[in-house]
Amino acid sequence: METSCTNTTPGYPANSSYTPNNPLSGFDGGNLNGTWTLNASDSAADDTGTVVDWCVVIEYTP
Repeated sequence: METSCTNTTPGYPANSSYTPNNPLSGFDGGNLNGTWTLNASDSAADDTGTVVDWCVVIEYTP
């Protein structure tokens, strides 16, 4: 099990913006320990894709 994100060359355009479906402020003040699950879906027709790896980088600000 890895403890950090080691992929420095992402498989998506680095100059693109991605918006979450729900505000990330829902995580504010929460316990960051535990099991994290990624749910991904492809709602576009006639294409394929693969999630090879993912990670969450948490920055704590006291």
